[in-house]
Parts: sequence; structure tokens; C-alpha cells
Amino acid sequence: MLKLAEVKPGEIVYDLGAGDGRIVIIAGQEFGAKAIGYEIAILPYLAARAKIFLKGLSKSVSVKYRNFYKENLASADVICVFLGKDAMKKLSPKFKNELKPGCRIVSYCFSLPDWQPKMVDKPGEKITTVYVYQK
Repeated sequence: MLKLAEVKPGEIVYDLGAGDGRIVIIAGQEFGAKAIGYEIAILPYLAARAKIFLKGLSKSVSVKYRNFYKENLASADVICVFLGKDAMKKLSPKFKNELKPGCRIVSYCFSLPDWQPKMVDKPGEKITTVYVYQK
């Protein structure tokens, strides 16, 4: 997902529904991005915080125990999502209203209603489609 989004060093990457933090960790470690994850489930949030701390990434990577629907996403250069159809439908107008021009959205599995993907990557039968959008 991060490769398809062409993440560059110093860019701000948000992961909505960050789970155990793997995407924000990779964004910080391998791409040199400043990465922020949002997670509302307590156990994955705590796991992500612990992993970030143990890897020494706390200066460039963080995870917040917050509802991303209530957060302002305007500073994002890249947004990563692996959320269901209902969440994508709810996020579509939020993205249109908040995101700056040029922001890339990378969605694993589910498309973003009312948006035309810049790229659709379906590498094989056993790997799910990834959609890349740009505002």
C-alpha cells in the first residue's frame, strides 16, 4: 500500500483503523514518513504503542486512541484504510471536504464511493485489490 501511494520521506501518513500499528511502523521505518495511526479498540491500540516504543520510533510514529471520524485529516499527504463499505461511504464526503489537493488515499479491499481511482492494483487471485485515489 505504501509503495503504491509513493510515500516520500517527510510526508505525513495517516492510517485510519491502525490496528497493531504495522502500517505506521513501516511508513516510519522504511519510507521515512511521519506516521499517525488512529485506533478505537483498546488492545490493538496498546499493542501498537508498545511496538512503536520498542522499535524506538516514537519521534516519527504515533498511534492515537481516537475516533478518526472526529479528527481533522487536512495535514495528511497519504491516508491508508482497510475498512468496510459502510465506513468508506461515510469517509467519502469527509475526504472531499478535508483533504488537501494531491493527498493520496490507499484503500485495501474496498473502493471509495464517488471517487475515480488513479490506480487499481490486483496482483493475483489470492491478493485483494488495492485502490489508489488522489484528491
